[in-house]
Amino acid sequence: MKILLDNKEVQSLVPDSLPILIHGEENSGASLYTIVLAAKWFSQGNKILFLCGYPMAEEAFYELVDHKNNDAEFYTTERTLEFIERAKEISSDTIVIIKNIELFDKQILNILTDNKNIIISGDLQKSILKDEIAKINFATKIFFSDFPDTSLPTLAKYEGFVVSNNYKGITKLEE
Repeated sequence: MKILLDNKEVQSLVPDSLPILIHGEENSGASLYTIVLAAKWFSQGNKILFLCGYPMAEEAFYELVDHKNNDAEFYTTERTLEFIERAKEISSDTIVIIKNIELFDKQILNILTDNKNIIISGDLQKSILKDEIAKINFATKIFFSDFPDTSLPTLAKYEGFVVSNNYKGITKLEE
């Protein structure tokens, strides 16, 4: 699966794009996009530390990368405390991904604010952490759904609007 930006394939991801915020309501395409983005970072040689609400994210990730690997670690809500402890030990080439942010509470707050190599994804409108997340200076924001104080162009289903320091455009996935 490919990530497209204004209908051109994204060949490589760059550290300057981190941290990344992905907002999307259920069925907006944000979840699959987050998993494909994680697989892309992984395929570029980064380690992945992934906290998500549901085990399907791990299954979808391994379908994209075709093999299990110790350089990708997955935790679900039941193992949040383990994830927090593991996040304290990660190396600088590890991308921390928190998917389904609306399912997590303040116990993960230090991970959000202490790590530049982070991707936060989910329905921010439903997150109790939205005020704290709003204080983070994200290099890249991707909106698959309307969000307060953000003007979005008309998006087709499963399209997102990217806003970064140097760029604005439409992103989507393609087989």
